[in-house]
Amino acid sequence: MDTETFQISDLENLIEALGLLLSTYKSDLDYFQNFRRAKEKKEYHISFQYFLNEYRISRCFEKGKASELFYITMSWLDKDKENDVDAFANFLKDKDIFRNKKPLSLASKILFLNNPKKNLPLDSLTVSALEINKEKDYKSFYGKAEEFWKNNKDEYSKYLEGIRELLEQIEMNYSNYFDTDFFLEVSQRRFLDKLLWVKGKNMKIQSEKEKI
Repeated sequence: MDTETFQISDLENLIEALGLLLSTYKSDLDYFQNFRRAKEKKEYHISFQYFLNEYRISRCFEKGKASELFYITMSWLDKDKENDVDAFANFLKDKDIFRNKKPLSLASKILFLNNPKKNLPLDSLTVSALEINKEKDYKSFYGKAEEFWKNNKDEYSKYLEGIRELLEQIEMNYSNYFDTDFFLEVSQRRFLDKLLWVKGKNMKIQSEKEKI
């Protein structure tokens, strides 16, 4: 492992990240499947609201506007820019339900929902874990996250493979909808997200303890 790169070396953080991955993997696959079906039909599904609630982004727009946000998202995806989070956030900013506020975290999470093989959810904890000062733009966050995984992939992949059998048992229920490559890539991306989230959370807890 490259010692000059950001590391998650604490065993407790690693165990917590693995546990979170296992405990949320099924619900994530449900969200991905339901969203793909809704997108194919261009028809709002209540699971979109559940996703917004679970990922704590419902407060980013006017209450009761989840279905409107879904159709706004559909109009964006028709532009063939499904992985351009910064542009999507700017696009949403101009919509009335966002009151001229740029919802960068929300944009990242919705495009992650649409394409979990490519996109990562951005929030204050994952940003701080990568030692980025501000949530300025998605591009810088994504670049840092990719660099981290590239430098540490061999090390952390060993831990991910240690729970592969358990992940595969969950994946069996979705094998008619997603292929093996999808599961391999998505489980890796979800593990990366959990590693960053846990690290950021524990950094925040430690910082608050030091203030006492």
